[in-house]
Amino acid sequence: MKHLLKIGLALIAMAPLNVKAQSAKKLPTGIYEIVPKSAFGFKDATTGKPVFVEPKTAVTIKHCVELIKDYDINDASPLISVKLDSAGTVLLKKLTGRFVGKKMAIIAGNQLISTPVISAPLSTGFFPISNHFNNAETERLKEQLQAELAATKQVPATAVK
Repeated sequence: MKHLLKIGLALIAMAPLNVKAQSAKKLPTGIYEIVPKSAFGFKDATTGKPVFVEPKTAVTIKHCVELIKDYDINDASPLISVKLDSAGTVLLKKLTGRFVGKKMAIIAGNQLISTPVISAPLSTGFFPISNHFNNAETERLKEQLQAELAATKQVPATAVK
């Protein structure tokens, strides 16, 4: 049975992007502040314009305690829900609170996944990674993120759900 994610998704409007937009400099998976210029640039595959992010202003996978495959409540498309630890939850609420009405960048696997507009602070301790993926793409991304999380936490990848 499909479980629809209700936490957090109503708070952001996803701007679909092609996930081929990659930076030459590697960034951990996370949600980042978009800035006018930085060394960490991605190409928005929809508009062709560059998107620059500030790596110091981010909630990253190091704050993750669990990765959950879930489904969007609006269109039932699969997504990954990132569950954060308490420090990450506080940081996400603070960060998204500063950017209400503005875009932020979701980076996963060193690729620009989406640039959601934050419509309210995310205070639940979860943030979604979504781009209208199919099930196979979602599974591949989840496996990639599990390996990244395992490396960050220095635990075997099999210990991560």
